[in-house]
Amino acid sequence: MSGNPRGSLWNKWDLHVHTPLSIVQNYGGDDDATWEQFFTDIERLPEEFKVIGVNDYIFIDGHKRVLRAHENGRMANIKLFLPVIELRLDKFGQSGGKLSCVNYHIIFSNEVKLEDIQENFLNRLSKRYAPSISSECEVFAKRESLIDFGKKMYEATPDRKKANEDEKGQSPEKSDKELLEIGFNNFHLSIETISNGLKSLCFESKFLTAVGKAEWEDIRWGEYGQGAAEKKTIINNVHFVFTSAKTIDAAIRSKKSLFEEKVNDLLFDCSDAHYFSDHPTDPIKKVHNRIGKCFTWIKADLTFAGLKMALKEAEERCYLGEKPDIISRVKSNKTKYIKSISIQKIDKSSIGESWFDNVSIPFNHGLITIIGNKGNGKSALTDIIALLSNHSSGFSFLTKDKFRNPKDNKAKHFEASLTWEDGNTTLLLNLNDSFPNNSATKVKYIPQDFFETVCNETNVSIQSQFGKELKDVIFSHVPYDERNNCDSLDDLISYRTNEISKNLDDLRAELKAINRDIVNLEKFISDEYRQNINNKLSEKQSELESRRQNQPSEKSKPQTNNDLQSEIEKLQKEIDFLAASIKQSEIQLTKQKNLKVQIDKAFLKLDKFERDYKNLEDEWEKDCILIELKIHDIIKLEIDKKKLETKKELCLKTIEDITQELKVKQRQKLDYEENIKLKKETLNEPEKNYQASLAQFQEWQNKEKVLIGSCDESESVEYYQGLLDKAQNIFPSQLQDEKNKRLEKSKEIFCFIEKLVNLYKELYKPVQDFIDSNDLLKQEYRLTFEVSIIINKFHDKFFEYINQSVKGTFRGSSEGHTKLSSIIESSKFDQEDDVKTFLTEIIHRLEFEDRHTDKPVKIEKQLKTTKNLEDLYNFLFALEYLEPTYSLKLSGKEIKQLSPGERGALLLIFYLLVDKSNIPIIIDQPEHNLDGESVYRLLLPCVREAKTRRQVFMVTHNPNLAVVCDAEQVIHSDIDKKNGNLVTYTSGSLENPDINQKVINVLEGTLPAFKNRESKYRI
Repeated sequence: MSGNPRGSLWNKWDLHVHTPLSIVQNYGGDDDATWEQFFTDIERLPEEFKVIGVNDYIFIDGHKRVLRAHENGRMANIKLFLPVIELRLDKFGQSGGKLSCVNYHIIFSNEVKLEDIQENFLNRLSKRYAPSISSECEVFAKRESLIDFGKKMYEATPDRKKANEDEKGQSPEKSDKELLEIGFNNFHLSIETISNGLKSLCFESKFLTAVGKAEWEDIRWGEYGQGAAEKKTIINNVHFVFTSAKTIDAAIRSKKSLFEEKVNDLLFDCSDAHYFSDHPTDPIKKVHNRIGKCFTWIKADLTFAGLKMALKEAEERCYLGEKPDIISRVKSNKTKYIKSISIQKIDKSSIGESWFDNVSIPFNHGLITIIGNKGNGKSALTDIIALLSNHSSGFSFLTKDKFRNPKDNKAKHFEASLTWEDGNTTLLLNLNDSFPNNSATKVKYIPQDFFETVCNETNVSIQSQFGKELKDVIFSHVPYDERNNCDSLDDLISYRTNEISKNLDDLRAELKAINRDIVNLEKFISDEYRQNINNKLSEKQSELESRRQNQPSEKSKPQTNNDLQSEIEKLQKEIDFLAASIKQSEIQLTKQKNLKVQIDKAFLKLDKFERDYKNLEDEWEKDCILIELKIHDIIKLEIDKKKLETKKELCLKTIEDITQELKVKQRQKLDYEENIKLKKETLNEPEKNYQASLAQFQEWQNKEKVLIGSCDESESVEYYQGLLDKAQNIFPSQLQDEKNKRLEKSKEIFCFIEKLVNLYKELYKPVQDFIDSNDLLKQEYRLTFEVSIIINKFHDKFFEYINQSVKGTFRGSSEGHTKLSSIIESSKFDQEDDVKTFLTEIIHRLEFEDRHTDKPVKIEKQLKTTKNLEDLYNFLFALEYLEPTYSLKLSGKEIKQLSPGERGALLLIFYLLVDKSNIPIIIDQPEHNLDGESVYRLLLPCVREAKTRRQVFMVTHNPNLAVVCDAEQVIHSDIDKKNGNLVTYTSGSLENPDINQKVINVLEGTLPAFKNRESKYRI
């Protein structure tokens, strides 16, 4: 098979080289020494020179000599010599005060016989001239005719205009070489004459045309020249334009000027060599029209068909400059490009079938498409490449159902290896084995079943497989120095958000305490609570009134035994005093015990603070080592517990003192009471009755005091009146203060959620910048990417608390969901005030029935029996349902709205355009999950761009993809089932006739659908 099995490769093509037999040249004479130097100079060209166009103006003798030498082994570094004819058009310009005529070049295929060029083209070119007033002649493109014409033109030229006049005013005789040059320079043909000469069948589709830019540029645009239309027609009707610039920058400027003039700007910078490469004319700067000065690279087979293909895809296949980017890229990333694959039977194989015996395929660095009919080994090749690149799953051929079938395991009979561009060859791996799971994968493999799984996911989110794939691509854009040694986007987000998450946890814990207070305060100001307190107050007031109406009567004091009664009264006063003193001591004891509890809590808080600080020290040492500062350089912590310990000691001593004092007082009181009891036993009956009435009155008084009580004594009139006063005058303002505190706490929480958003934006910014800088992504695909705050799973969680069968705004399953959806849809979550508005609206809808906005309803009455109000408040105000996320849209549609085909296209866009990874990528049948429009509108531009920066393998049932994507290499897969399932892989370029035919064969009856590409098939 002709052509390179690696397909279309970049090489330098110098299509404008003159030989020592050229009409004008500066090599020397037509002798063996000059030709030897010429051949040697060609042989010493850099290795990228592979094609030369031999241009001796109107003759082909020099080309013949070059071909003879090549056939004899000279200039073996050059793979193709093309015959080029250079003519002068009858279109003139003016430069530097001199007329110039446009140079017109015909580049013939090497398949055209030189005899045909001579006989059927050159010999048919002629034009009639009248060199003098008295004579006419017909001039032919033949040496003798041009010499004769040159002589006539010279003789007809006035002496004063002849060059090189001698001292006597007589011109010297001209040599045949000089006359030939004069004749050629005056032999000007029309484009029509040249075109007619090329109409012979032997030239059909076997020639290309070009004009010289310098001479064409001399034609004026204005009314005094040939005119704009004539000038544009000349350049636009040729295949390309020749120039020979001194520098790359000059060549690029020339191309730019053609583009700006809106004419054919397919510019080839070639040497127009008239000198040897080491010509010493200018010791400082060599002449530019010398052998080896060429800035034109072409990516194609080294054939005339390859050149024609390059012209059809000039933007991708023709390059003007030092070297195409991919050459430098491969050179600096040799470990990222697969050079070849080898598959063979193991030495002791017992299998009788052939399969992959002695398969060896070299690979291109660009797009490699693998084509063939169904079941002919396309996916087998990519499975094996993936296996050798450390993949162990996702295969469609190397499976237990097929080649690794345990009952008939064919895989174990074969082994394979990959060779990378750095020369490293993987160890031979049996096709039944796998690399260890911890081995890093060296290619990105997107098998067919992966596409189907991802594209048909019903629940698409950033946590789905589809979302995970997108996150991998996003992570590829995070600069390595910003990854903090993390291996994935999730790990990086977790690492960078750790402190924010801790702050959120603390704030939400503080919020819970506030909600606990709010729930209590709401209970204290509720109608039910106040009614309950009122009832208890009324009960106590009734009891007090009843006791007052039943106040015991005071009996007269008997006048007998006065001394004894006085003693008893004195003892009773002591008892009353002690009782009052005991009560005060008990109050003080309670205060001191409460103080001790608070002191203990203070110690616990300090202990926690010390632990937190110790944790901060540990975390600082671990996480902030790069800061090169100790935490003590920033925070100086000093905790002095002495005063608190002194306070506690004093409190404990006071408690002990009061306790001992109480014991003494209680013992004294008991002694007094025992003494009174003994004395009362000595009283007579009237005296006893009197003392009993005193005791009864005292008891009545004591109970009245207990009933009246104070705001600190529970179950008393004053206590309940105090509660009512608080419920009416204190608790409402306290509740409002707590609610305000709660909203502020929610705002603080939201601020940290915003910090998460800003962090996400920072992490996603590189990929966003890339999208913004890529016109294809931003304009053609309208790919947009933004980070925002979304409300997630609020519906479901909210209705876990709310009973929709009771009175309230959200009553009714359908109606309630609709109302909540309406609230959410009309809410924004971009700023603090947005969140405040949303929370206020939700609480308002819970507190007032939607049907009666002036009719309040109790929130707790709307709760499910298993839920409580505090939990609902924590859910609403902790804002855990607000999440930072990214929104990715393709042509205005969010991921969830995309069809499976569009989702597949988006995934491919990310892998092919957005993913910064430069390892090879293998895509198995991408068109299978894409609709026709997506294939051509989305896939093709992606593939074309991706192949410029990474090696791309694409398996396809549709060979037209290889054509429209302009694949650098096509591998045709075929299985000969009659010959032991022998798998044959035939590879080459699209322009290769054999590959071209296989593309058409695979297309079978679909060829008419690709008529618009016929020019590529039939090159």
